[in-house]
Amino acid sequence: MMKNFFAKFPALVLATWLALPVCADSTLDTAITLFEQQNDTAAYPLFVQEKGAISLMYQARIMADKDLDKAEELIEQALELEPDNAQIEFTKGQIMAKQASNAFFSALSYAGKSLASLQRATQLQPNNTEYLMGLMTFYLEAPGIAGGDQDKARETLEQIKQLDAEQGALAHLKFERALRSQKSADFILTQLTRHPHFASLHYELGLYYLYQDDFANAASAFHAARQKLTSNEVHLRCQIDYQLGKHALLAQQNLAEGVTAMQYYIEHCPVTRKMPSVDWARFRLANLYHLTGQADQAAALYADLKHSEDASLQEAMREVKQ
Repeated sequence: MMKNFFAKFPALVLATWLALPVCADSTLDTAITLFEQQNDTAAYPLFVQEKGAISLMYQARIMADKDLDKAEELIEQALELEPDNAQIEFTKGQIMAKQASNAFFSALSYAGKSLASLQRATQLQPNNTEYLMGLMTFYLEAPGIAGGDQDKARETLEQIKQLDAEQGALAHLKFERALRSQKSADFILTQLTRHPHFASLHYELGLYYLYQDDFANAASAFHAARQKLTSNEVHLRCQIDYQLGKHALLAQQNLAEGVTAMQYYIEHCPVTRKMPSVDWARFRLANLYHLTGQADQAAALYADLKHSEDASLQEAMREVKQ
């Protein structure tokens, strides 16, 4: 059971990697942009050129997918330079969680280090809902012997709700999902009755229906999410468009809308590391072009994507050829 927790906890918490504000250093700016675009091959040497805690933190984040011991060494160096930097502390918590997932005898030790860093990050920035969400996730998913505690998870949830109603509603969804053995739309619909104006909740409902292959309800939920968007929800708008394109492809319905939505995502969205990559969007657009009889456009995209470094995307392309 403990191994199962450690195997999935990094996926839950690492999804909350944060992007730093724009920095004055142009080289560091460029490196961060490449990192957000998931171009680690180009980003890493630029980070190495730079000096300082932030550069070391980004190096650690990249190495976390390649060499965890090196990632641990780098994040410790970053903390030595800036011991009160909440983001670096939170990043250490994530890396320690991933170490725990790959350890056996030292798994509990790494889990303890992860929890300590997540707690300290929230102490340094008590109003940061993403840090609190990561801490809540730990309490929910970890076994008791490793620091899991449902009561503390609920307390952290209440903190998030007090700080931000929308983030609190999303945290409540995560809390309920962790406690339920059967997935259901009921808990999302309950939150929507309380907060019908939150586009993010309609989006979560659309994702649920999409994963259940309930394409009609998924489309309705995504369209409702789009209608509820506020002007500053740029990234959510982009994620809705991506899912509408994916929905059209999976359902093989509303293909023209799917093409338009995926084109918008590729051409206009400031894609970050937490969002589907542009290469994946281009792959799905190529599939949509194929379904709509635009063979030349599809072939051109497939040809460009042969150079992608994304192994899972290359596997998906091989499956299409078969």
